[in-house]
Amino acid sequence: MCNINKTPYSHKIYNNDPLLLKSYINKQTQITTEDSTIHQGILYTVDPVSESVVLIERENEKFHAKVIVGHSIKNIQVISNSALHLPQFFSISHHSMTDAELSIRRVEIKKLFTHNRFPVTENNDVLEIEGMLFIEPPYNLENCICTNPIILNRVYDILSQLNIE
Repeated sequence: MCNINKTPYSHKIYNNDPLLLKSYINKQTQITTEDSTIHQGILYTVDPVSESVVLIERENEKFHAKVIVGHSIKNIQVISNSALHLPQFFSISHHSMTDAELSIRRVEIKKLFTHNRFPVTENNDVLEIEGMLFIEPPYNLENCICTNPIILNRVYDILSQLNIE
């Protein structure tokens, strides 16, 4: 009979608790590092593999992000259990476009895709290619929706011909 040795997994990723790490998000926390430095702030996100965290510290009505690498963290303590709401940090600024400008841009994009032999249809101001790619107003690169990264990259290349940012 074969004797199979069951060895415990040695990497900490197999032993950590991702639900516990997730429970720290948006909470006021105090992080103690290996060199006994204490950091306080709102925990923005946790990498479950490296256990690195992004801590948001508030100073004079301004927010500062601090990345603390996982191997230097000794302890994470929740100071306040109530979830705190942070401002939107990575929002995209949009300048409003008139209906005429949107119409011109939509026509230019349709013409460019047709020239590149993409069958473009329009459905409620959303440009659609074969049910795979959708471009919503205001028809910028970040408004492209596609699950296929190869197609999305090709569309980005085509749209860059119009200098759309």
